[in-house]
Amino acid sequence: MIAIVAWYFPFESGLSGNNVEITDFSWYNSSKINETHTQVTLSTDINYRDKQAYEYSFAENSQTDVIPTRIQILSREYKPYEDEEIPYTLLYEEDIILTYRKPFKYETTLDLENNMEYDVQTIIVFEREFDYPNPYGEELRWEQLGGWQQLIST
Repeated sequence: MIAIVAWYFPFESGLSGNNVEITDFSWYNSSKINETHTQVTLSTDINYRDKQAYEYSFAENSQTDVIPTRIQILSREYKPYEDEEIPYTLLYEEDIILTYRKPFKYETTLDLENNMEYDVQTIIVFEREFDYPNPYGEELRWEQLGGWQQLIST
């Protein structure tokens, strides 16, 4: 029973819950485009640091030193005093290749509405393919490998 729990829950076995870490998250080059929008540049380092944390996600005998992933940047207006939760909207996504223990320098430019405070999430996801038949009833699923969240004001 203990072995099963340790296998299914990496944090129980001493491994981290996320095997991809986002660090040095910053915004710069903020410039007004027009009366309603501002252009900002997002810069971050993405570190693939723990390939054993979710090794069950990869096909047996697959190459896990280099993995194809997708970065997704989502945002929502930050309103801490409202009872109703505002859903996140996908701002940008891009496919990237991560190499084990080699930082990936990532940068993108986004257009945000002026005079607003945003709750921005940046997440890294991996497309997991299941063998047939599989217990989940689906052929593939996106799994989150890591992420970062920050408030941004324009």
